[in-house]
Amino acid sequence: MITSINNQKTVKLDKIDKKLLFYLSQDSRKVRKELAKKLNISAPKLNYRIERIININLIEPIVLLNFPLFHFKSYIILTENLSKEQKEKIKKDTSIYSFCETLGKYQFLIHVFTEDLKQYLIEYLAEVNIKIFEIINYIPDNYNPFNVPIKTELEKKTKKQDLDKKDYLLLAHLTKKPLDSILTIHSQTKLDRKTIKEKTKKLLEHNYIQKFRYIVNIFKLGFLAYYVKMELPQILKSTVLEKIHSDIYSGFIYESFNAFIFWYMPPSHKEVIQFMNEIKDLDLRIKIELIQIGEILTLTFLPNKIKEAIKQKSQ
Repeated sequence: MITSINNQKTVKLDKIDKKLLFYLSQDSRKVRKELAKKLNISAPKLNYRIERIININLIEPIVLLNFPLFHFKSYIILTENLSKEQKEKIKKDTSIYSFCETLGKYQFLIHVFTEDLKQYLIEYLAEVNIKIFEIINYIPDNYNPFNVPIKTELEKKTKKQDLDKKDYLLLAHLTKKPLDSILTIHSQTKLDRKTIKEKTKKLLEHNYIQKFRYIVNIFKLGFLAYYVKMELPQILKSTVLEKIHSDIYSGFIYESFNAFIFWYMPPSHKEVIQFMNEIKDLDLRIKIELIQIGEILTLTFLPNKIKEAIKQKSQ
């Protein structure tokens, strides 16, 4: 979990490291033998490189869940100000997905899971000017800042399934240890190996699990971080989404009813200005706003509250 963008010592990478980071960010469970072949290096050299970037805290394994399919409600809240007490209380909240101090019109961005928004606002954000976006869709990115040649993946078809206790038992394990082998999962959950394999495949194919990936600490690579907020008519969403996806510096996308809010992580200000101009050229009805991140106070792609809810459903 990244808790700060400051005091990050920049690391240098060669071409193989850059390709490795990209492949790990797309599939952290990829068979090492296949990955070594793709990078044209030996398995021992691959393992050495992976261990090295893990030891310098450059990557962290996670499983990305399609939260709306699990009926978990979430919101992005932009605020103009917070007291010191409010900041500390929010940082300790186990339902927080991300909490960032920002520069410009808004001072803070809060991404939170809650079933009772009204109560959350009363408890954490009383007497604060806010703007709220309910998140209806989580869209994984193909963030590719080193422009590694890739084949475009087909978008997975979301198909609602009735999940049973075994599904949730598997999910509860994977949310804590996403890299564990089938044998390890079997020994700790007592699910048989065939069931683990079949259920993992089902959860991936039907988009309950969006990706197994490593999150890359882009601040150690010297990149900048922004949120981009785009408010737009529904009719423009598919065109704009395609444009966002085609940009190598675009990160994870959160869709609201009338907006996209997403990470944008370029090496300099030049790329973000160019990107914003290209979006403006698509249609004058798109209202675009850049939110620069001043500091990350909390960032976890899987809040403890969600892990606990999944664990409870497995019992």
